[in-house]
Amino acid sequence: MRPQGYTYDRVDRPREAHRALREEHNAVKAFLIEWAASWVRGPKHVVDLACGKGGDVNKWAPHATTYVGVDVSEPALQEARRRADERPRTRHFRFEHSDAAEFRLPSCNVVSMQLALHYLCDREERVRALLRNVGGALRPGGVFIVTTVDERAVPGPGGFGQQYLFALPPCIDPTPEYKVPLQAVRDLAREAGLELCFVRNFDRFLQGAGARSEVEASKCYVALSFVKG
Repeated sequence: MRPQGYTYDRVDRPREAHRALREEHNAVKAFLIEWAASWVRGPKHVVDLACGKGGDVNKWAPHATTYVGVDVSEPALQEARRRADERPRTRHFRFEHSDAAEFRLPSCNVVSMQLALHYLCDREERVRALLRNVGGALRPGGVFIVTTVDERAVPGPGGFGQQYLFALPPCIDPTPEYKVPLQAVRDLAREAGLELCFVRNFDRFLQGAGARSEVEASKCYVALSFVKG
């Protein structure tokens, strides 16, 4: 069921509301990372796909024994390296310039992809390649944690390749994104040896973590986890 009276790509987002939403995004990611760290026993070997400017580096600092951040933007990686170099606990973090769907992951027990899967769903083959790489790299019992846009919050048909534009004037120019067909992604993940553990809208995920959601737009995003069987 689509969130009542609210769609991801047609809503007024003043800067103040966007700032509050970003804070909730960070809270969701922090709780999701804490969950992954508690699920995986022993040393945490983390691959952070589409890591961007390293906004989650400090969230991983208390948990990651090894960390590899991957992004297609070299300028973003430069900022991520700068952030990691600022703290002794993250100076050993390393970063690789690559498309997330094509990167050959090292052996690991946590893979993270935050607010990026909706950029990769232009083609089924691309998502299949991503999930095969993740499934092949994760050790048994390892997890793949994801946050993305809820397909139910975007009008129109489903399936891979369903493009829409997201904009946040004057902060974000119209940018193409793609609906994430969750059932199809779940099927491809199962082919790669990954089983869906949970999926929750951000507002419900925060409630389950003992926090409160104050932003209506949180209903338009989901947090999910897959476990390597």
